[in-house]
Amino acid sequence: MKENIPKSKLKRSGVAALAAAKVGARQLSHLSKRPFLSKQQKEEQTLTTDTANADVIFKALVQLRGTALKVAQMLSMETDLLPEKYRKELAKSYYQVPPLNRSLIRKEIMQELGATPEQVFKSFDDQAFAAASLGQVHHAVSQTNAQIAVKVQYPGIDSTIMSDIQLIKQLLRPMKDYKEIKAVLEEIEERMNEETNYLLEAGNIDWFAAHLQMKQVTIPKVYHEQSSKRVLSMQRLEGMHLMEWLKTNPSQQQRDTAAQTVYDIYMRSVFELHRFHADPNVGNYLFQKDGNIGLIDFGCVKTLSPQFSLQYSTLNQAVDRGDFEKICEIYRELGVLKVQREDISDTFYETILAPFFDWYSKPYKHEYFDFSKHQGYTSEGLKLAENMRKNRSEERNYVEVNKDFVYSDRTLYGLYKMFEVMGAKVRMQNKWTCG
Repeated sequence: MKENIPKSKLKRSGVAALAAAKVGARQLSHLSKRPFLSKQQKEEQTLTTDTANADVIFKALVQLRGTALKVAQMLSMETDLLPEKYRKELAKSYYQVPPLNRSLIRKEIMQELGATPEQVFKSFDDQAFAAASLGQVHHAVSQTNAQIAVKVQYPGIDSTIMSDIQLIKQLLRPMKDYKEIKAVLEEIEERMNEETNYLLEAGNIDWFAAHLQMKQVTIPKVYHEQSSKRVLSMQRLEGMHLMEWLKTNPSQQQRDTAAQTVYDIYMRSVFELHRFHADPNVGNYLFQKDGNIGLIDFGCVKTLSPQFSLQYSTLNQAVDRGDFEKICEIYRELGVLKVQREDISDTFYETILAPFFDWYSKPYKHEYFDFSKHQGYTSEGLKLAENMRKNRSEERNYVEVNKDFVYSDRTLYGLYKMFEVMGAKVRMQNKWTCG
């Protein structure tokens, strides 16, 4: 299936308005029936309503693409904000995106590079091999016979960011956790304005190639003469995506080594470089025959202040020691905690905070954490996040959202999910997490 994208504000508003009307009508119907249902029937009806509404929202976001679809990807990782059915439906946005019409892609290349694909490249495959929220990727061969991956942005995407964020706010405003969702959306909007500028992404690739410099990591070369704000040409890296690689039955050592490399990329980027690859999509890692990891898609990069990185490390160490007084001190410095330690109720601490910190610190209790023996680790975290969501009204008395944690926490959680799938053993203890 190939679809055009509604570009005008009126058409895009119409897509969102229709979806919102369907969701609102179903929600009203659900609420009108609740007084007459048993407890079990209420739970079943809620599940049915959430499933249907999530499907409507996902289909609208796929039609809008761009920022709207990227928001779907990001919100699918917000474990403590959205019900499970919404997260699962939105998670489809990572891989169920139909490619755009070929003629529109050719037109975009001509507008951006001033020539047809055949004039720019020795050969160009107008059938995309990957399609995502902001653009799609095509195989090409340069005039010097280099294998190239050409990422082409969907037409008009960059001009829809602000209006799309408003549409998403409109769609999600009825949700009880909207205040927290709004803070996340504002952080996403900042990253989107950067991510739609492929010249910035080209600069990110060059920067990481110069500064990350890990011998186990391969970063593609950028072909700047064949790139622009909306077209990015880069070296096509060899390698397999995670599930394809796992089908080759890599040894335990190979899985452990690959996972360790991915984890070390994150830790070094956050705590030494203060800048990290912030898209926790497993498709951004290529597993290569020589054991290296190919790192791709540098559109979403988060920059941290050295002070935040230091405080984040101190926080990790305090969690590892179980030093709740220090945890509170750091959270207050970061603007997350609004009250003093003594103002937090014992009930909230014992039922919400203590279980979360116990879970968070579990990987740091052993030199190596074996995800194959802790396959339920991230599921346990989901349950704790769901418990937080149910107690959101009380939590608001104590905490605020710190936008620097939006991407750092989401990325780390995404890596843990990957390590579970790999069944890998990873050395988690280091100078930034234990002390």
